[in-house]
Amino acid sequence: MIAIALLLAFPAGWLIGRALIVAVNNPKK
Repeated sequence: MIAIALLLAFPAGWLIGRALIVAVNNPKK
């Protein structure tokens, strides 16, 4: 259970981080 949660959480966090970085770098959208 915990291992599956971590496998799902890491990619999700990475994608969210990428989205935030892109949003900050491109305020125009």
